[in-house]
Amino acid sequence: MINISNPNTSTAKQTPSQALLTKKRASAPKKRQDEFETKALKILEKPDSIPTISEDKSFFDSILPIVENFDEDDKLQFRIEVLQLVQRFKRKQKCDALT
Repeated sequence: MINISNPNTSTAKQTPSQALLTKKRASAPKKRQDEFETKALKILEKPDSIPTISEDKSFFDSILPIVENFDEDDKLQFRIEVLQLVQRFKRKQKCDALT
């Protein structure tokens, strides 16, 4: 016999993750769940509020801890060489555009 009063009971077998999710939902306070859902909907309604992640910025952020450990002279040399590298790429792009 199927218990109709409990929406979490079904004849289909649940996966372990579904069962865990069902258990968590049943044990979570309703008010907290409603607050979370409200906040999530507000975020989803405003796609501009979700920051876009630049892979270039992520790359530079990833090497920042290394550069921060350089001493003053090494930092200066690093900056000089990075700028020279950027300059070479820009010149190459300019030459490629002309041909």
